[in-house]
Amino acid sequence: MRVLNGYVRLYRKLVEWGWYRDSVVKDVFLHLLMIANWKDGAYMGHAIHPGDAIIGTKQLAADLGFSRQQVRTALKKLESTGEISIFSTNKFSIVTIENWGLYQGDDSESNQQVTNKQPTDNQQITNRQPHLKKERKKEGKKENNNTPKPPEGARVDLAKMEIVREVVKYLNDRTGKHYLPTTRLTQNKIIARINEGFTTEDFIRVIDVKAMEWMNTDREKYLRPETLFGTKFEGYLNQRPERRKMDPIEIARAMDEAERRNGSDEGTGWPDVRQGLSGIPEHLSWDD
Repeated sequence: MRVLNGYVRLYRKLVEWGWYRDSVVKDVFLHLLMIANWKDGAYMGHAIHPGDAIIGTKQLAADLGFSRQQVRTALKKLESTGEISIFSTNKFSIVTIENWGLYQGDDSESNQQVTNKQPTDNQQITNRQPHLKKERKKEGKKENNNTPKPPEGARVDLAKMEIVREVVKYLNDRTGKHYLPTTRLTQNKIIARINEGFTTEDFIRVIDVKAMEWMNTDREKYLRPETLFGTKFEGYLNQRPERRKMDPIEIARAMDEAERRNGSDEGTGWPDVRQGLSGIPEHLSWDD
């Protein structure tokens, strides 16, 4: 049984939290707060930071009296709203409480005594943290060529971080989005797949396959790192590209996109159009 000392802060604004009335999600989140590390450390070769918790769904279920499926669902809900991010290995998972430092404080005294300090607006638990996204964007602008830095104290292979940068850049170029390679959740997802043996080419193929399938549909919102590079990655990689019929408007958009890439409206042929918003890239054939 783990030894736990000290305190965590709980603000009254918690009652306004979106998951407060979901008893399973609330209990899982509060339990994660209780067991999370409050100082830097390491576990089985992985750097552990304040706000990180080592978990297994079996142990969580036993601790809380829920089924493993209830625990998994609760974790997915918390991850979907940005409360936590999850880095999984074949033996355990590291859960990061994303706003830990904002409402728990980064000094050791906060873990040893109860204070009467009231939270400021940016110290309250919410379903979304827009201020965090702004901070991450500012941090990304400071990086030369958007090269991600590994988390402080972590021994991360620089070659893997370079793959993260390449993959995120390709995703942004292919979909017109603006994801940052410096975001910890994105790094964790991509590095987890690299550790399983997948290559840069595998990431590019998954992006292309799902972009062809989801661009200009109601599923376009899922063209994001946490979906593309999650546990379904291998399934996406082995999926055959879908030949989806393009409507006239979509064809026009694809032609505009091809002309934009070529820098002129001369010499635009079908291979260029096919590589437009929802077409098949040149390195994928219709019959792959």
